Amino acid sequence: MAAGFVESIIKNHPFIDGNKRAAHLAVGMFLSLNDYFLNMDEASVIEITQGVATGDQELCQKKIDNLSISNIELTRQYNVKPNTVSDILKRKSEYLFISSSELKRKRFKQPMYKEIDDAVGIWMSQFLAANQILRGDILQKKAKQFADRFEFAEFIAFAG
Repeated sequence: MAAGFVESIIKNHPFIDGNKRAAHLAVGMFLSLNDYFLNMDEASVIEITQGVATGDQELCQKKIDNLSISNIELTRQYNVKPNTVSDILKRKSEYLFISSSELKRKRFKQPMYKEIDDAVGIWMSQFLAANQILRGDILQKKAKQFADRFEFAEFIAFAG
């Protein structure tokens, strides 16, 4: 089930940015809530999440190789939503015309505010462990509170 979280978050692109980081955080929280712990170094986490993400490159290549294949068929083959296929294909030039190593380097971005990212991750684990319902507005408010504590005056919490 934890692997399904990672794949779903990475392939369905629910966020504008940070999908791989969100997937890693979600699987860590899920495992922790079920008394399991993720014991992997950062390089292994990056390798696994990139392996899922490179499916985007494969999907684009399949469309180029077979122009008659419909997006609906691609959604079936890759088990993603139709809008996800459209989003991936809109970025096909990015996926197809750079090397795999460059794609990996470019797509696994570090958070701009690592201190806030780490603090929010810890807070989210505690919040969810207390069986609280987490909404985007709550998350934004908490991120802004951490930004204020860390004195990042320019920080803006975005939805999505």
